[in-house]
Amino acid sequence: MSNIKNQPKLAILYSGFMDEYIEYFLNLCEKHNVLVDVILCNKDKIFTQKINKIAKITADLDFKNPLKIMELDKKVKKITENENYDYIICDSFTLSNTAGIMHSPSITKRMQICPNIIYKTIHFLTHFNRIIFNKFFYRKCPKLFVVSSILKDDYTQNINLPKEKIKVVFPGFQFNPNAEIQHKKRKKNEFIVGMSANGFSTKGGFILLDAIKILKKKYPQIKAKIIYAKYANNLGINLCMKFWNIKNNVEFLDFQNDMNKFYNSLDCLVCPSLCEAFGRVVTEAMNYKVPVIVSSTTGAKDIIEHQKNGLIFERKKYSGKDLAQKIEYIIQNPDKAESMANVAYATSQDITWEKFAKDIFYELYPKFNH
Repeated sequence: MSNIKNQPKLAILYSGFMDEYIEYFLNLCEKHNVLVDVILCNKDKIFTQKINKIAKITADLDFKNPLKIMELDKKVKKITENENYDYIICDSFTLSNTAGIMHSPSITKRMQICPNIIYKTIHFLTHFNRIIFNKFFYRKCPKLFVVSSILKDDYTQNINLPKEKIKVVFPGFQFNPNAEIQHKKRKKNEFIVGMSANGFSTKGGFILLDAIKILKKKYPQIKAKIIYAKYANNLGINLCMKFWNIKNNVEFLDFQNDMNKFYNSLDCLVCPSLCEAFGRVVTEAMNYKVPVIVSSTTGAKDIIEHQKNGLIFERKKYSGKDLAQKIEYIIQNPDKAESMANVAYATSQDITWEKFAKDIFYELYPKFNH
């Protein structure tokens, strides 16, 4: 492919993280005659779209190690120094000269949500090098894409990046066009709240347990279904359930191969995370017309219009009081809950990986967005 004078030109640092949307992005590049080079990092990849050239580098992608990041940074700079790229794009990390796409909170933010000063101190001492390194290294990057306003605030405050360098783009989700949306048949007074928690405490699991404890007094048949395979070995969970007498109101599930069955078993889904970059489980539930409730510290709140396509509760530490009120709103207002679920379904149809690719591309090349 020849390089026409002043032809737009970019490089993609490919490490496998962008498989969900790279084809959509490359299609846009081809459509608008943007020259694309690919730098493969420890991986091989077959592209069906036109690629100008492919280069390879070998690097240890250990993003917890500042020395490894600097080593990768030097390799990328060396291989790109004479290419005059408009942008170099990478996903799930960023370097000093790349437009990074970030899907997770900064290491400093993770320290801030530790439950007490002891844990905060341990976290700070354990990750001191990363915290200091990130503050000075990542501010050099020319552009950053993040998946929610929560991450934008995080990287502005904790990494010292100017807001104008950061663009929010909502991630797609595991879209199921053949989702079997079933009308639920319930026992009298039964109400099932669902949650997926690969990290119980940080995902707000204890907030949900507290809400179940509160609601049980008025709704003894209420039940929580929580996907969390490690519950049996979690002393805190077992003590809470025993002390609050909610063991019969909580069912823990292992990893689910059939999420279709899980979503269709729910009356609502909650995402009560202490700090969630986005929370794609929310858009998946919306795709099944399940009413959703998210915390004020969950990134997916950006797509929620309160009482229109879902509910937002104000998270205050580990209290489940406000979450319990929002769950009760759905219990007491089934017609409104159904209406919210229908609007939420329509919302979810617009949150795709194709749109994610478009939002990134047209932010980089706004002149083509017409």
